[in-house]
Amino acid sequence: MAAQTSVAEELCVLGLTIEIDEAAAKKIKGELLIIEGRLHQGDYRKVVPKRFEEALGRSSLISSQKLYGAAYHAVAKNVVRADTASEVLTEVIPAFLLSFSKLRGWPMGARDLREMNHYVRGPLTEWQGKVLEAQATGTPPAESPQVPKESVAAQLVRLKEEAHLTVQELGDLIGLEDRSIRRHLSADAIPYDRHLRAYEREFSKLLKRKVVISKLS
Repeated sequence: MAAQTSVAEELCVLGLTIEIDEAAAKKIKGELLIIEGRLHQGDYRKVVPKRFEEALGRSSLISSQKLYGAAYHAVAKNVVRADTASEVLTEVIPAFLLSFSKLRGWPMGARDLREMNHYVRGPLTEWQGKVLEAQATGTPPAESPQVPKESVAAQLVRLKEEAHLTVQELGDLIGLEDRSIRRHLSADAIPYDRHLRAYEREFSKLLKRKVVISKLS
């Protein structure tokens, strides 16, 4: 009977060609699977501008920057140290995410390493700064949160998609004009507490479960 491949070996085959122990490898794979699960539950979405909504047939799309940004943090927090080579940040992690996302069939995937580097430019730059800071202070790079909390807008987009509502239908339920609903969905405006309660009430009815919309602290 063939020996079972370790998770560290599995990730190495996918391009994570740096020395990590099995515990770190399992943490990385586990966090990426959590991100994938949240993806299938409607997270990591962005609002489609109104002028494109009819052509696309939907009011939101997956945000590649949010999705791969979260994935980049999941890997970097487990492998990056003060002495980490810059190539790990700019080449190894993006190449690994490219292979992993293709293997798992993530939607809105990058076609090549150049496109992946565009998607992860924000977290890549952040971790470059953390490495420099760690070198200056002699302390390990600070960890980023595993998965950022959802903003109010992201929660509303997810709930709207789950309930299969148009902007107009949602506005009719809440008692607001389409313009106000769009501002809430795009994070251009934060709903008043009375409107949050109305969203919770209407989504709870439609989805047949208790819906609570959390505010980011």
